Amino acid sequence: MKGSKLFWRYFLYYILTLMIPLSILGGIIFHNVTNMLMDDIIETNQNMLRQVREIVDTRLDEIGNISFQISSNPNLAPHMLRSSAYREMQGKYELKNYMSSTSFINDILLYIRGEDIIYSPYSTYTVSRLMQTKYNYLNWTTDELYETLNTLTIPEIRPKEDVLIQTGNTTVDEYGMISFLVPIPVYSNYSYGTLLFQVRESTLVELIQDVLSQYQGSSIILDRKGREIASLQRNEMTDIEDIARFAMSHPKGNSEIVRLNGHELLISVVTSDKFGWSYVTWVPTVKIMKEVRQNQLSALIGLIVVLVLGCCLTFYFSLRLYNPIRQLKEYAETKSGKRAGNINEIEIVRQVITSVADEKTNLIRQMENSRHALKDYLLFKVIKGHIYDLEQFNAIGKNLNITFTNPYFMVAILFFHQVEKQVPFHSEQIISLLENGIFGQFEGYAKESMDSNAVVLLLATESDNTEFIKQRFMLLKEWIHTTMQLTVTIGIGRCYREMAKIGKSYMESLTAIQYRFVLGNNRLILFSEIDNKEFQVTDYPEELLDGLKAAIKREDIEAIGEIMQRLVSKIQQHRSLFMARSLSYDVINTIIKTVVELNETQLIDIENLPDVITLMELETVQELDQEVSKICQTICDSIRRKEENQSELMRSILEYLHQMIFQPTFSVAVVADSIGISPSYLSRYFKEQTGMTITDYVNMLRLKETEKLLKESDVSIQEIVQKIGYYDVSSFIRKFKSKTGLTPGEYRKLYKI
Repeated sequence: MKGSKLFWRYFLYYILTLMIPLSILGGIIFHNVTNMLMDDIIETNQNMLRQVREIVDTRLDEIGNISFQISSNPNLAPHMLRSSAYREMQGKYELKNYMSSTSFINDILLYIRGEDIIYSPYSTYTVSRLMQTKYNYLNWTTDELYETLNTLTIPEIRPKEDVLIQTGNTTVDEYGMISFLVPIPVYSNYSYGTLLFQVRESTLVELIQDVLSQYQGSSIILDRKGREIASLQRNEMTDIEDIARFAMSHPKGNSEIVRLNGHELLISVVTSDKFGWSYVTWVPTVKIMKEVRQNQLSALIGLIVVLVLGCCLTFYFSLRLYNPIRQLKEYAETKSGKRAGNINEIEIVRQVITSVADEKTNLIRQMENSRHALKDYLLFKVIKGHIYDLEQFNAIGKNLNITFTNPYFMVAILFFHQVEKQVPFHSEQIISLLENGIFGQFEGYAKESMDSNAVVLLLATESDNTEFIKQRFMLLKEWIHTTMQLTVTIGIGRCYREMAKIGKSYMESLTAIQYRFVLGNNRLILFSEIDNKEFQVTDYPEELLDGLKAAIKREDIEAIGEIMQRLVSKIQQHRSLFMARSLSYDVINTIIKTVVELNETQLIDIENLPDVITLMELETVQELDQEVSKICQTICDSIRRKEENQSELMRSILEYLHQMIFQPTFSVAVVADSIGISPSYLSRYFKEQTGMTITDYVNMLRLKETEKLLKESDVSIQEIVQKIGYYDVSSFIRKFKSKTGLTPGEYRKLYKI
């Protein structure tokens, strides 16, 4: 070991000698490369904006020149325009000439103050008619326009706003329009008119698009007040107000990396000294850093090459210290338990490492196999209905990376046809591909089916919309055909809000997949869309299932037997074996949920109850009838055994409770005093023995008596309430409904003998 330390000491010295200068050199290179590229990008942005500024300023100068020419044109003087129709037509012709001299301006309107007429190159309008038939400003009223035209003293710009423009007798288009208003003569105390230049935002965008066509970010033009004039390739994730505030705070122009709304942006600003407009571009730094990272990567590769060569030299000099290597060989031979012979030192070390690696690989493989087995077992239990609670499922599946977060649950079965190209079916490979590639807006897991050519999918989805589900499965079908070159028929069960209904969806998907013999292969078959009257049930006994749940909670053997007989009768009435299976599944599911909620699993062995697999194997309604009847008998026998095992004290308590429950003066203290124990001990003991408080038990007995009176007599509800020791009728009705799911009137109507 002493020699080995010496070896590593020399090796470390050489590595440090190599790494320290390389680290310094690499840091300098990275820093300089990054700064140079960023400076180049910033300068490029500034140059583009300067070009845009020059182009736009030139166009704005044209508006100023045209305004000066119009104010100096005698044919457009007010007295000439008013003199005759011919002079008016001559004035329109002059306006048309000015407009044809530039492609920047969409329209020129001349207004003579004090009048109600606006002249255009093609027509004349009153102010109101202009707003109604030509330019309908959504945010500028006729009165506001009229006032502006008559009172304007200095040039004004209205930034981009929505304007409805009539382009035909009935056609109205909406445009982003920029309005330039210029009093004539300009900057005069005695202006006799106002010019209104209309420029479409699209015209301004086309003007600057060529300059910014290669720019990857967004661009915007703001006036001197920070209002938006035009924008190009706007980034929706960025707030324009934040960009405008930055531009207004940098009036002389600047480029800076700024963090806005959680995004890091490179913002560049150039401002026009002549007109005060700001030209702004911004781009996420992640885009511009791509080129920086490419150059950094090139530099890094160079450094790695140097490092590799240096390591080779380091290793060469280290090997000259042979003694530590020899000791390492001897150590490896000792650990391997055999002499290496002529095998060199590195080889014996490699063999030992390989042996350890193989053991590790085998261990990982065993763990992975166990994981697959546990996963299949967990999914199988969900299908069978032994796990019905989402929280319980996620708690068990967390360590297996199997969890659901979406609210709707369903099952689909994929039946693969090995016809096309004779592609062999490998279920493990297909399951792996499915779980890694298909679940976009689904959460899902796959397992092998009992059918050798099928796979079962357990899915959770955010929506139970049928069209959404069909669309996702159609994409899945196409993906399977493209990726695996397999033809598949997919049977899809219905979506349920409760995880406990996954087994039912499984039965439906099995039924749907069997319909391929009728509908054909290579299809999506939704159970909900199968047109078969045998699956349509108008009298599904939801009330009986609720009643069964309530009876189990009360441990009422008589009620359980009666309800189960009625459920068996319902099962026998259905000629559809599927619907009989479905109803049987709901009966079993109700029993499991109830005993688990009550923490009374000793009443029945859940693992031995018929599950969805067993139900699908039963071929006649009579067999289903027998299975459900067995379950009823098992529950009743368990309740009887539980009652027989109660202690003498419990029997005394129950006897006294049965004597006192209908007395309005009933209380726990009175019962405890009569039996000779403390009220606190009585409450605790009763809860341990029954799983409920004395008050709950008394309420249950009163409820049973109420049900009996409702079924066997015509006594009014108010009289029943008084008989069982209640005062408030409305409070009793609410409590009765919360326990049974029915009002007393509904219960009497349903169960009256």
